[in-house]
Amino acid sequence: MGRATALILVAALAAPTVARAQCRGDARVTLEFAGEWPEGDRGEVTAELRAALQVQGFALCLEDAESVEGRVARLVLQTAGERARIEVRDDVTDKRVQRDLELSGFPEDARPLAIAIASDELLRASWAELMLVDAPPPVREPPAAVRALVQRETRRVVETHEARLPRFLDLAGALERFGGGDLHVGGDLHLELWLHPRIAIGVDVGARSRISDEVALGSVRAVVLAAGAQLWVGLVGRAEEGWHLVAGAGLRGGWVRFDATASPTAVAIAGGAGIASLRLALEARHAWGPVRLRVGALLGAPLRSTAATADGVRVGGTDGVELGGVVALGIRL
Repeated sequence: MGRATALILVAALAAPTVARAQCRGDARVTLEFAGEWPEGDRGEVTAELRAALQVQGFALCLEDAESVEGRVARLVLQTAGERARIEVRDDVTDKRVQRDLELSGFPEDARPLAIAIASDELLRASWAELMLVDAPPPVREPPAAVRALVQRETRRVVETHEARLPRFLDLAGALERFGGGDLHVGGDLHLELWLHPRIAIGVDVGARSRISDEVALGSVRAVVLAAGAQLWVGLVGRAEEGWHLVAGAGLRGGWVRFDATASPTAVAIAGGAGIASLRLALEARHAWGPVRLRVGALLGAPLRSTAATADGVRVGGTDGVELGGVVALGIRL
């Protein structure tokens, strides 16, 4: 019995020294308890919260700590029945925030951990306004631990935001009619990256074949290899789910070759084989989970066109206003 009493006395005398040892640094959070707490819960909350704050560079000081120099926040925890009230009095931003936590949904032995987690979240939320560009300046220079926390939260928000932005890979079938009379059919492989909920960029590569026209010398054919880039703007809906209406503008360039079945030597290309056009598009899309359908129409204006002639007579070309349509099926990457 005498030995047990001595151990209790030693622990009581050592407790203030331990508390002071754990309350060091320029980023201190003081902890106060109010109201009636079940036996042992205060100690468990303190231990869980101290562990959570230490890994972030903060020291947790109990309400009877000798010094609060370097304090960044005062945390007050109060219980009333099945509810806990968490209050943060922030010394960096000079504001007060609080949260009521319903405890009835937690087993009794898990409640201290739930309170510690909610307290840590509320502390981080209090400093979250420092991430805003137009936020009021802090009333004091945030210590390194607060700055590091804000940087981590900023990265997390950015990474979470970027992770939500979709990317799609589509296989598209296309039909294009040129003002000069040529009708081309073919397909594209289309990659689309959303940079913002309303803005995306797309790139595609593909091939076209002219639907043969009979002329005096035989059938004139054309083969087109092309690539393009677009800027897409969302008008209605979201790219991730359901119906989505988008408008786009872009450039497309490529190479074209004409030939004739009956007399190839009689067919010549005028103006070179390079082609380029400016395109405007309007598309309706629908996404089902990882799969999406695209249906759209396009209008193109030639920047560089070419034509095929036979004995001086035009027999084909990519000149004139371009009208087209696209149907595509794709997957979300």
